[in-house]
Amino acid sequence: MTKKMTEQFEQERPTQTTRKTEYSFRTGCTLLDVMIGGGVAEGSPAGRIIHYMGESASGKTFFACECIAAAHRQYKDKFHWFYDDAERGYSFEGNSRKLWGIDVRKPDDIRSTTVEELFYNVRKFLKGLKDDELGIYVVDSLDALGNDDLNEVAEERMKAGDKGQKYEKGSYGMSAQKFLSQEFFRKIAAELEEKNSLLIFLSQYRDNVNAGPYGEKRRVSGGSALKFYCDTEIALKTKEKFMKNGLHYGSCVEVELKKSKTDRPDRKALINILFDYGIDDISTNIDFIYDLKSEATGKLNTDTTCQLGDTSDPRYDTEGNTLEGLKNILLNEGLYEQASGELKEAGEKRNKTTYADWLQTNHPDIFKAYFGEPISRDELIARADKDKELRKRLKEQAIAKWEAREKEIQSGRTKYLDDDEY
Repeated sequence: MTKKMTEQFEQERPTQTTRKTEYSFRTGCTLLDVMIGGGVAEGSPAGRIIHYMGESASGKTFFACECIAAAHRQYKDKFHWFYDDAERGYSFEGNSRKLWGIDVRKPDDIRSTTVEELFYNVRKFLKGLKDDELGIYVVDSLDALGNDDLNEVAEERMKAGDKGQKYEKGSYGMSAQKFLSQEFFRKIAAELEEKNSLLIFLSQYRDNVNAGPYGEKRRVSGGSALKFYCDTEIALKTKEKFMKNGLHYGSCVEVELKKSKTDRPDRKALINILFDYGIDDISTNIDFIYDLKSEATGKLNTDTTCQLGDTSDPRYDTEGNTLEGLKNILLNEGLYEQASGELKEAGEKRNKTTYADWLQTNHPDIFKAYFGEPISRDELIARADKDKELRKRLKEQAIAKWEAREKEIQSGRTKYLDDDEY
């Protein structure tokens, strides 16, 4: 059956077309948007293949569902999606609407069982989109998919075994990886761009028993084909489990960009997930803006006090939470030389924390004008839950801080385009 599905599309060759509009898909998380966008977009540009990898319970399904929900809010009726639960492990049917406002997956939706079926199902989904529509197709996961040739070998082996015969035929050249590299990705990649869509794969790490002393100890399915064709690889790792009364209610997940077709590879961020809420963008932004978490452990610092700036003050600067921003504040107030000199004399490091402490101690009124009254992390989260403008400001501050860090490491150089030698 699946061979017939494949043959139905076999003679077709996808046509590369120029898109009239550039689209991008947000992820439901500000830090993940700027990380994946790589300074090019907010979120992932359409036409890409995204691969989320991680251990069991590291949040892969949460991230895929959040991306679908964010795109639904972003593009409304022009957006379509399909969650292919090949692994049969999706467990959010009961509370999908509570978490994301939509049924991400319906119980009667089809599930692919082989890579040939997946090939047919993805292409059918893409062909069903109109010119002004967009889509996301999630595959959870490649680990669960076989392929037709291997299934036939398995059937033949079963029949031989039932007859008491030894099955001699090998399975060389019949792997799912071969089909993925020669057929699947070669055709799907161009059609994704033509249809302004994303293809998201979820994979669980497994032990690589044949790795040898120098090989990778953990692997994912898909072989080199998936690694070659995907535009973005994201590794998820649980850094801390949120516990209350002995019960696990959420996690802090380290998100690492393993591959990116931008000039910003190898970026990391700590993202909070609550099981009854989803990705907590508010607390994630707050923790990042105010440096409230240890990047090594994902745990909160002992001091979780935030300074919420007063945007009505004309001197307010969203870069105040960076070292450069604090220096600018001190320069604007004519205090930089004094602060730097006194910190040096006291043997203190001159960094963001020491400059801020010096300003708060010696000039509390100026400090308050820029940073506002102290507020606890929990109070700020509760306030943001009720204040759309505050949520927007926190998002803007998180993006500004991220981009300020990127600016600090730029070379600032340009190619010598006026050189006649070239």
